[in-house]
Amino acid sequence: MIVSDGLGRLWLSFWTDGGVLYFKDGSSYAVTNYWLADGKLHYIASYGGENAVDQKDLDLQKTVDENAAQGLTFTLHPGPVVSGGAMVVPQ
Repeated sequence: MIVSDGLGRLWLSFWTDGGVLYFKDGSSYAVTNYWLADGKLHYIASYGGENAVDQKDLDLQKTVDENAAQGLTFTLHPGPVVSGGAMVVPQ
């Protein structure tokens, strides 16, 4: 899947088990990819939609705890993770 970061840059992203993001407003989204850029948390929802929110809106502790309970490690990356775990980092 090719996604845009909203700044005219395109990223190549593959379907992965990215876990679930939990937000302070009580919402949660299953995601296939997520990354931080310019103070925003960008993510690809499991249904394919790309979104970006202020990173302060993420309930980081709940996200870490709930994903760990499912055996997933939650790590914020500076760019989308692509096939084989490599990251695309903006220059």
